[in-house]
Amino acid sequence: MNGKPRPPAPASSTPQPKRPAVRYVDGRRGWRMFFFAFAVSCLAGLSLRLYFNPARIKDWVSSSLRKQSSLSVTLDFDEAHLRLSRGALPQFAIELRGLRIAPAPECRQQPSVEIAELRLPLSFFALIEGRLAIGVVSAENVRLDIDGWKTRCTAQQGALPNPTSPNLTSPNLTSPNLTSSGRAPAAAASTAPAPGHQPPSEKPSSEKPIPWWTQAQLDGVKRTIEGFEFAKVELQFENKTKRIYLESLTVGGGDDPISIRLEGDVRIPPELTYGEKLPPLEISATARPTQAEVDITAALSEGNMRLKGLFAPRADGALEFAGHATANDVPLSTLVPLFTKAGVVQGKFHPRFLWLDCEALIQGRFQGLMTDNPLELRNCEINGQSGRLTLEQAKRHPSGKWDPFAIKIARVNLEKLMETFAWQGPSGVMSRFGELTGRLSVENADVAEFDGVIENAQLFFINHNMQALQNLPKMKTKLALEKGRLRGSLDDIDVEDGEFKGKLEIAMERHASHGKVKLVIDSLRLNPEVQRVMVGGNWASIKGRAEGELEKGRLASMDGQLAVTGLQGSEYRFEQAQIQTQLADSRFQLKIRSERVDLRRDSSLFQALRPVFFGHEFAQDWIRVEQPQILAHFPEEGGFSWDHATGVLEDGRIQVTSEGHFSRARDIVGWVGVDYPAIKKLKWLIGGTLDEPVLKDQSKALADLRRSAELGKIEKIDASVLGLQERKPAKDSNQ
Repeated sequence: MNGKPRPPAPASSTPQPKRPAVRYVDGRRGWRMFFFAFAVSCLAGLSLRLYFNPARIKDWVSSSLRKQSSLSVTLDFDEAHLRLSRGALPQFAIELRGLRIAPAPECRQQPSVEIAELRLPLSFFALIEGRLAIGVVSAENVRLDIDGWKTRCTAQQGALPNPTSPNLTSPNLTSPNLTSSGRAPAAAASTAPAPGHQPPSEKPSSEKPIPWWTQAQLDGVKRTIEGFEFAKVELQFENKTKRIYLESLTVGGGDDPISIRLEGDVRIPPELTYGEKLPPLEISATARPTQAEVDITAALSEGNMRLKGLFAPRADGALEFAGHATANDVPLSTLVPLFTKAGVVQGKFHPRFLWLDCEALIQGRFQGLMTDNPLELRNCEINGQSGRLTLEQAKRHPSGKWDPFAIKIARVNLEKLMETFAWQGPSGVMSRFGELTGRLSVENADVAEFDGVIENAQLFFINHNMQALQNLPKMKTKLALEKGRLRGSLDDIDVEDGEFKGKLEIAMERHASHGKVKLVIDSLRLNPEVQRVMVGGNWASIKGRAEGELEKGRLASMDGQLAVTGLQGSEYRFEQAQIQTQLADSRFQLKIRSERVDLRRDSSLFQALRPVFFGHEFAQDWIRVEQPQILAHFPEEGGFSWDHATGVLEDGRIQVTSEGHFSRARDIVGWVGVDYPAIKKLKWLIGGTLDEPVLKDQSKALADLRRSAELGKIEKIDASVLGLQERKPAKDSNQ
């Protein structure tokens, strides 16, 4: 008791009993404190809930906004609640549901802003000071009617003035001067043009545009609200017929006291992009009372697009816009609906494997922007598998007319170009249309000129089961488009393994599917393989001219006259021949005339005709046929037919005439007639196949001749009976 330490107890062998532990906390008193604190908390929370009931919150928020902000709007909402947390995080906030805002109730009864759910985080210390301070406001499912929000009228005016269009000379719009009240006097209705009408020489409006807000209004908002976060926002305009969706949007103060900064993701529905589905766009903007700078980027699956624009309010409440759009490595197919709506292309347009780099500038009234304002293109390039097109500058007017412009063309594949515009070329003539290089000068939609070359074209030739290709490495090309009709010429044509001197003129219409072709040949020689397919041999030179018509991309008709020199095959040879060609009703006709043709005695044709000569031996290896003439037909279904095939042998003593045809299966049907000096009108029928023809007696004169031999009236049918001079064949002669 006196503070001195006690001496230790003496050791003892007898065990001592355990003492009970000393308790320093009373458990009954702890539970009483817990229940007391819990009851106080419940009572405080219930009191807070009862005090901040929905009706009180609604009146309190409305009156606070009217006192601390100069915004001339009316607010109404269905429900109001006090929230003390947001998820797992504590928060002192007011939640409004069914919020409706009308900026000009005097002229428009319908609300311009509808918000399904709005959360207002409050500052507790500001409430103690007797003022309302709101943090970052968050909202979901917001609908904004832009037409209703921009309404600015009073009860005395009753309606908006007619629109006028201020004159903007560059994308860098300047902020107009404002009155002290932030509003401009209304314009007289008699001096304003009709809505949507823009006179050719319109003067700037004397009205001052109405700003979106004043400094006092913005200061009032900033004193009350720190910022905004929106999710699922729907912007409606043009009488709610068109919509733009904001997936997310944040709004806060800008770099200067009078600006507002916006950032978010925008989704434009297909109905606004003329059926094309675009990915979400990233948007950032800085808005001031009289203008808003907008920057929109789109990260496509291939390439990217960006739009920088400047919005400014007009005196009539509408918007003026100046924009600069860029596209880098964007698939051209993505922009087809926009090009079609803007009038850049007309008719069918199906680009594939083409990419675009381009700049576009446009300015004017935002409503009807693409249809009522000029569009300027700069530094545009289309490249891909089909070649490259380069456009330095072009301007399209609202009427649809273009200022003159020029396009540089580099190795554009003509076949793919025709597929892009759904054109049909002469597919029955050319297997490869080649590549186009040069300069296209466009005066307007109906007048254009091209000067350049076509490289690596290829012609296709087929004759029965044989076919061949003729390469044309280079052709100098001039084309002119006038009133939907295409005229042009090809000259200086390089022929691989051949030669061409002449000129090809064309006149096309209806997108190159119908037209006329005129060919003048001073000298023509194709490669040996093509010559063998065409004539079974080769020739030294061809001169002549031909004219034809194209229908639906195919050669429908043709007339031509050719003079061939040195035409020679393995079984025949012409020194000179005149050839007339004609194509009509899908039938190709060929008429050949010559002073002389030589046939080999062992040729397949001569061997097939040996029976008509009764074993007569010709003196030379090459049999001369004078005045040969044949009219041949090549029907579309295949095969070959001949009419009036005639010739004279043995110095005019033997005259041969024949007609017939053979099918694609090589079955042959026809006849051949021979007149000899002593016996005439001998006639045989031709049957069998082309490889093994069969001759059968058919004429009465031939029957009488054979009967005379059978009856012994003549020993045999020989040269003396036929009236020919007997000759011994030469062993080897080329005469």
